[in-house]
Amino acid sequence: MKILSIVGISGSGKTTAAEAVIRGLRGRGCTVASAKSIACGRPGVTRREGLSPHREESFSIDTPGSNSDRHRQAGSQLVITRAAKETAVLFQEELPLERVLAFFRDFDYVVLEGDYDAPVPRIVTGWEEADTAERMDRRTFAVSGRVAAGRESFRDIPAFDVTTPEGAAALAALAEEKAGEVSL
Repeated sequence: MKILSIVGISGSGKTTAAEAVIRGLRGRGCTVASAKSIACGRPGVTRREGLSPHREESFSIDTPGSNSDRHRQAGSQLVITRAAKETAVLFQEELPLERVLAFFRDFDYVVLEGDYDAPVPRIVTGWEEADTAERMDRRTFAVSGRVAAGRESFRDIPAFDVTTPEGAAALAALAEEKAGEVSL
């Protein structure tokens, strides 16, 4: 499988970039899985890593008071909810990336959104030059978000305005080329 990560501050366009990459890869006939990391409530997460000052520090994927929450509160260590069109698996811990990726072993590509820890090629999204530059490192192969509007590059890294069909297609094509190979 090939993997990439999309990082940036809250509201900077991570999900919009992820949608563009996922749609583009699917349009090329690839199988794609994705995992969203939520910064809220993670020990050691800093504002630099994307936690918005307006977000609550604690967050749960499960809805308080729901039947699945009641199962968790009773002590279930793994809760699975099933419905006609979806299944959700809720572990009572943050799983290591390797364990998460094991679920995706049959996919061609995995798109990680908000995962700063993964040592994989990354797209950085940003509002302004400063917040974008702060998140860039040697793994950065593309820039997107508001900072990419009206420019072809940012600090010698290709920039893509994914709110346009051309920008979205170009980012997906580059992501297909640059995503890192991972074997499990």
